[in-house]
Amino acid sequence: HGCWQMKTGVVLANFGGPQNANELVPFLTRLFQEVLPGPACLKSKLTPTIARRRAKIVEPHYKSIGWSRVVPTNNLLVTALEEALGHEGPPVEAGMMFSAPEFSDAITRLKSKGVNALIVVPMFPHFSLATTNIAFTFLYEALKQSGNENWPVHYIPAYYEHPLYVQAVAATIREGIEQMGQSETVELVFTPHGLPVSYQQKRGDPYPEHVRHTVQAVINELNWENPWHIGWQSRIGPVRWLEPSTLKMVEELGRNGTKRVLFVPLSFV
Repeated sequence: HGCWQMKTGVVLANFGGPQNANELVPFLTRLFQEVLPGPACLKSKLTPTIARRRAKIVEPHYKSIGWSRVVPTNNLLVTALEEALGHEGPPVEAGMMFSAPEFSDAITRLKSKGVNALIVVPMFPHFSLATTNIAFTFLYEALKQSGNENWPVHYIPAYYEHPLYVQAVAATIREGIEQMGQSETVELVFTPHGLPVSYQQKRGDPYPEHVRHTVQAVINELNWENPWHIGWQSRIGPVRWLEPSTLKMVEELGRNGTKRVLFVPLSFV
């Protein structure tokens, strides 16, 4: 087709999050359906119950932070990226895994701008089967359902050691240290999202290694000489998750007499 012209669009793939109480149970149901281990038929029966139980626990946490910031923050990223790419650059849309706006919305909007090829940028610098892989799968499903599976797609799988990413994390740490003042030693606690151990041991998920590479690169970038630690978040269900958990880590530091801690969230941009 000599006349076929490619117009590329960009999808920022992100996790999604509930922006109010009504969105909480649907969000958790969709999330658990994908990430909890076990056969799909069993999960579809159990997940609504697990989601309702979990909602009771996490609702006060969400309320205390004014609900999830993932979607509004991601919208700011979309705007900033479009500005950085310039007037002639490709259009950018957001696609969420577990809440609106969904990948199908992103595709519809890009198609209306004449797009027929995609670059997919996950907002997870570290590849995981539980994040990046699901996002790419959802995106492909959305392309298929909308009859656009023949679009050329370039997936960016990870950028956990990209110098600009490492410098950005280092810059936020320097900012945090400044806010704490100079009185006593500060210890860093890197707090990435956790993962069931089986993902790494049985399925070869590179995520924990990617996170450790980022942490080491950031430590080098800062020439950091004080103690630093990794504590994993968000354990749920009866299965074993990556250890130590953030909570256990904090308790241990407290017992060891640590006075000042700076938390460094990782694994979402």
